[in-house]
Amino acid sequence: MLYLTISNLQFRMKKSKLSILLVVFFVFITENSFAQNWDYELYPRADIELTHLDAELKLESDGRIQGDIIYSGTLKNSFADSLFFDAASLDIQSVTINGREADFIVQDLKLIIIPEEPFSIDTEIQIGINYEGNPSFGIHKSNSGTIWTSLLPLSTRHWLPTIDSPRTQLLTDLMITHPAGTMIVSNGRKGISEVIDTEYERTSFSTVNHVSVSSLGWALLNGVQTASTALSEELRNSFSIF
Repeated sequence: MLYLTISNLQFRMKKSKLSILLVVFFVFITENSFAQNWDYELYPRADIELTHLDAELKLESDGRIQGDIIYSGTLKNSFADSLFFDAASLDIQSVTINGREADFIVQDLKLIIIPEEPFSIDTEIQIGINYEGNPSFGIHKSNSGTIWTSLLPLSTRHWLPTIDSPRTQLLTDLMITHPAGTMIVSNGRKGISEVIDTEYERTSFSTVNHVSVSSLGWALLNGVQTASTALSEELRNSFSIF
């Protein structure tokens, strides 16, 4: 009888420990899930679905960037009277909609574009943005002069005005002008690479499958010596070929 009581007690203790472990495991998984969700808005405002990015970027060796970009997209809300983009510490020079100059406001790290008149749902439009910036977040610099985007959550908006969310999936065509003697790495398949003059070269990259804007990035490698290091190989592997 005593043996059965001890056995039952041991069984209950094991069952209790198992229950505690399951609770701890559940809490751990839940907390990690929440941690991932905290990085981005779960349901970002979706007045427009971006489908393609055509960008001409100019990168300087100190991290400064100039951009002249065109987004193609489809409006998802009926008669949207404003379009919201993420743009952290970027100097927006001008905005166009279908080639015509549009009004805009930069407020609270947002670029708010105001069409002359609302567009109806499913209208396809092109949004052009001319900007420049000197990102202080999301850009890493090595002692050798290599510069690369960190790919940290919410960092794309610091060098590219966009709807910065993993939900934003689009095709890209990038033409990147960079200092002569440097090598550029980015998402997509490498296209043309040519010398412009004694100061600059330019290289193109294109994706054939949709890529998330939160995983867009580039690395500016300082000369042949840097290009032969383990760092450059790691940077090459950081950007998927699509």
